[in-house]
Amino acid sequence: MQVLNTGTGHLLKTRHEDWDVINRIEEKFIKERGYTVKMPPKGSTVVACLSGGLDSIGNIAILLEEFEYEVYPFFIDRGQSNNKWEVRSRKRFEQIFKERFPNQFHDCISISTNTPGPEYKNMLRNTKNMTDDVELRTRNTYPARNPIIFLTGMEYAYSLQSEGINPKSVFVAEQGNDFSVHGSLTYLRQINELWCWLTGDWDWQLISLPIEKEFDNFCGKEYYVKYLHDHGYPLEETVSCCGKDEIQCGECAVACLDRRFSFLKAGIEDETEYQHEDNSAAEKLYEEWLRSNPEIDYLSK
Repeated sequence: MQVLNTGTGHLLKTRHEDWDVINRIEEKFIKERGYTVKMPPKGSTVVACLSGGLDSIGNIAILLEEFEYEVYPFFIDRGQSNNKWEVRSRKRFEQIFKERFPNQFHDCISISTNTPGPEYKNMLRNTKNMTDDVELRTRNTYPARNPIIFLTGMEYAYSLQSEGINPKSVFVAEQGNDFSVHGSLTYLRQINELWCWLTGDWDWQLISLPIEKEFDNFCGKEYYVKYLHDHGYPLEETVSCCGKDEIQCGECAVACLDRRFSFLKAGIEDETEYQHEDNSAAEKLYEEWLRSNPEIDYLSK
């Protein structure tokens, strides 16, 4: 089942996947619950991360539009530099979702969890810049940030049981072309297994649709760009830039560059206001991507 209907088949072979780990955990899931991952039935109650970024907003739009889920969103106030602008974007899309889906979209809870801690944040940046043979270290500034965010989201979902609400699936929006180890299925499966073990309940699921091989999905941010555009959402009001300024810089590596590249790949005009209008870096990436047209080496499930 292609949940996103991306037509891209199985997971790409990436340096961040450890198939021994994935296979071991999936065997455990099948033993404990009879399946690896499956979409909850239409109309189910789920929890989803909402950051104010393009990915999380696109993810929630799909959960509401395509699956008619009741969505309980959570936002992590972790002391991020762009917190003020993420909050503004989050509140704008909360308003839109409530207007479109008054019976499905619930109030977003803002959870204060400083990660990484300000006491050692600069030391982490310095560690990333160390020159050594640890390849993952050079591509992962804050190793525990996303795991902490997602475990916090699962703990929030767990807490809802006290209100008579019993979601067992938490949705996030890690991308298929994410440069970081956080964009890997290996990492998501390990977080999912840990949570099941901690609670003694193997029905819990942590799902990122763009990289979920059980649904034959593998896609990047461009899918969310196209989906939000086609469904009339104001893409320009989403936030990607990690900077402190109100207007996104438009040139920072990974965040803004990936955003602008994704608009080009999606064939959608980018109406976002940027401090730096020059889009040549993203255009160069796009031209190289078009020229290369590589034969993709897929791994079978």
